[in-house]
Amino acid sequence: MLKRLSGLFAILFFAILVHADPVSELIRSSGDAADYPGAGKLIIFDSTFSDVQETGLTFVYTHRLYKVLNAKGALDLSTITYGYDPLSAYVEIRKVIIHKQSGETSELDINMVMDYPAPA
Repeated sequence: MLKRLSGLFAILFFAILVHADPVSELIRSSGDAADYPGAGKLIIFDSTFSDVQETGLTFVYTHRLYKVLNAKGALDLSTITYGYDPLSAYVEIRKVIIHKQSGETSELDINMVMDYPAPA
């Protein structure tokens, strides 16, 4: 009986680990404002993946995770700018998720993304 119970516990523990949110864990373990005096935000990760087609057309995917440490960091991230040449490139923002300190998440409405032409 004890073997069955410990086996069930091991399976349950493994299931919890599988469903753990790695992003939340990265945010939680990255430190806070006391660990980075003078910093407003942290870049926890910034990954880029390029998919080059046979035609030469390239799709570039970026995935970034920032952590806001104070009001200055929040102000810095209130607008995020991606520089690109609109004559030869197209940018599509697919998803923006905000992870709050309480553990809640909210997804921003992508229809609110604005694209302004650069001054000539």
